[in-house]
Amino acid sequence: MEYLFLFIILLSDLRYRKIYNHQVLVLLLSLLAGGNWAGEMGFYYFVIIIFIGTLPSALRFVGGGDIKLISCFSLTINPDYMMFFILMVPVLGVALYPMIRLTEWVLNRNNMTTNNKGIPLSFAIITSFLIVQKLGV
Repeated sequence: MEYLFLFIILLSDLRYRKIYNHQVLVLLLSLLAGGNWAGEMGFYYFVIIIFIGTLPSALRFVGGGDIKLISCFSLTINPDYMMFFILMVPVLGVALYPMIRLTEWVLNRNNMTTNNKGIPLSFAIITSFLIVQKLGV
């Protein structure tokens, strides 16, 4: 079920450049209901990411939805893999950028307009999460 929510977030970020609070909340509840809880360390990472992520978000370097998504995942990722996850996001962001632009071009060609402001980082965030999840949560 959580994969459906991940897909909805990807589409929302691609088309509107928005990750809505209710989407992240439903995803978080779905992940936690599936038994994915990183324990106390996950909560500490959650708080740290929210506080540290507020500055780049306020300066418009990264969207608030991206910070919410990363913090949501921090509650469910094994703390041993958290740094790997954080480092994977920018690496995959650069690697996935051409694919994202190609997808936007196809959508715009078929009159399914997208908002071209910024880069939809949810692709990199969700892909990083799925890789870390498969490595061993």
